[in-house]
Amino acid sequence: MLNELLDYIETSTGLVVGTELFKGYLPPTTNGIAVSQRGGIETDSLMQRIVLSISAAYNDYSTAEEKITTVYELLAHNNGIQLASSSLFNCAPLSLSTYLTITDEGKHLFTFTFVAFKER
Repeated sequence: MLNELLDYIETSTGLVVGTELFKGYLPPTTNGIAVSQRGGIETDSLMQRIVLSISAAYNDYSTAEEKITTVYELLAHNNGIQLASSSLFNCAPLSLSTYLTITDEGKHLFTFTFVAFKER
């Protein structure tokens, strides 16, 4: 599911998977966005509630803020994301995009978390 979500983000934003968009974690010396699943809840046999975390780390504060905002606006409050093998419904942010810190590598780190229902 994460690979499919990365493909959706890539198609919608122009961020390139493996260059500026990554699954799970962001390589320390790379500018980009990381998408990771943070768990979920079985709701019934047809749907699953999942929690996803999106993080952006860039050398420049404004770039980091711009990139995380682009992904936030794409995913937050989206009521139907069609992926290759399933769909995400009722996407809702659990937090706004938040500035966290400057990493040891000098990157400005932003993050947000959202929840969605995934069709099985």
